[in-house]
Amino acid sequence: MTAVALRSPVPGPLDDAWDEFRRKVLPDDAPVARQCEARWAFYAGAASFYRLASAPLFPSDDVKPSDLKVLRRLDAEIEQFSYDVHIGLATSRATGFFGGFRAAVYGEERG
Repeated sequence: MTAVALRSPVPGPLDDAWDEFRRKVLPDDAPVARQCEARWAFYAGAASFYRLASAPLFPSDDVKPSDLKVLRRLDAEIEQFSYDVHIGLATSRATGFFGGFRAAVYGEERG
């Protein structure tokens, strides 16, 4: 089995970082389930870091509009991934079939 390009439908900076991380850390023949779990863990870590790093910025008069734009984009990307995980689509868009993770782990039919 070759590596599956797990990517967001609307790539952002975190998706680019995930792709780089995946290439460096996961073997090309890693099962889809392992790739999905690694992606979930990667985004969970990104969400935790984002919230820890951005908390001291608010409220502050030193925050520039460009800073807020970057933070909003990262926040939107994290929230979208979290929502996709919640509704079971976190891997379907990326792998090209509905329920990719469930199909890989539980042998469910692709829909």
